[in-house]
Parts: sequence; C-alpha cells; structure tokens
Amino acid sequence: MKRLDHDDIPLNHYEPLPFRGGVGVRGRPEPHACGSAPPPAPPLKGRGRPISCHLALGLCLALIAAPVLARETIGIYKGWGAFRDPDRCYAIAKPVLANGRVGGFASVGTWPAKRLRESFHAHLSLPRDRAAAVTLAIGERRFPLVGTPQDVWAPDAATDHALVMAMRSGRSMSISAVDPRHRPFADTYALAGAAAAIDAATLACVG
Repeated sequence: MKRLDHDDIPLNHYEPLPFRGGVGVRGRPEPHACGSAPPPAPPLKGRGRPISCHLALGLCLALIAAPVLARETIGIYKGWGAFRDPDRCYAIAKPVLANGRVGGFASVGTWPAKRLRESFHAHLSLPRDRAAAVTLAIGERRFPLVGTPQDVWAPDAATDHALVMAMRSGRSMSISAVDPRHRPFADTYALAGAAAAIDAATLACVG
C-alpha cells in the first residue's frame, strides 16, 4: 500500500501552536490550546455528559507531546489518510475546495484508553465568528457544530455518531461558517475513501 508523506496530509497537523490557555465549550481548549496539532480528544460517548476541563487539557497536551516519528501510516484511501499514534488512531483529510485557504482539515479519531471511538473534529481554514452558526452539510442532511473559533465538533454523542455515519455514505461534505468580518465561507471535502480510512483507523486501534 502506498505510504503517505508530509504533502499528503495537512501540514499544520505537525505544527502545534503555542498554548494560550482557556477552556471552551464541553471542556474543549480555547483557540490554539491544542494549536493545530492532531485533533483534540472528542467527548466521551454514551455517558451523556462532557469531559472535564482538566481532562480535556491533559488529552490535548498529550497529543502535542506525541513525537512525529511515533506516528505510523496505516494507509491512504483516495483523499483520506489513516494514521496510528501510540495511543490513538484517526482518519484525516484536507479540503478539496477552500478558495485557496490552507490549514484546514477534518478527522475522525479513536482513542481506546479514553473509550473514544470514531469521533469527528474539524479545523477550519479560517477563524469563525462564534456568534454565528457553523454547519456541516452532507447531501440533504445538516448537522450543527460547536467549538472554538477554528476547531469544531458535534455538540453531543448522538450527533457525532449520525454525522460520521452520513460521512460513510456521502459523496462530499461542506462546513459552512461566517468569519469575524461577517463574510460567509465554506470548507468542502470529498468523501471518497473516508469510510475505508475510518474503518482502517478504528481497526488498527480496537482490532
């Protein structure tokens, strides 16, 4: 199977930004608390309550600390890549359309030690206006997202599961938001290969 190189996945996946402190919605770090490092830990599923602020920050710092050399390529599935770190696995892709903006990515991750499985996270190609809604569209379905100005995820476990299932059967998805200057923007992803990459990442971590 073809191995991925650094040009095949988001460059900022390897470039965490400085920690600025603060904790956001559902215990997620405020902008750049995890920087643009690998996706922050998704919420605990099946428990109906958010993770604590301290746990979210701890998971975030653990992601930043994981050395790039410890990252293993599982495979490439069209526009999606699957990777394994020592304690987690994830599928990840860059937008196919973002009007020239760079730095965005979408991922679906599994972290067995934290009982997290196939949870969605996206890093937007632009910071958004937090007063405006951010929406993920797959075909005719619409899913609300929440988060920091540039990192977003599902508001609850049920929505998380539903949108990942929609990704598996969809052809494309688009994340729409409004920037701080009130201009709408969208990051569009091709979903060909997403299901295979998600399955490969999950299988690599949970067997």
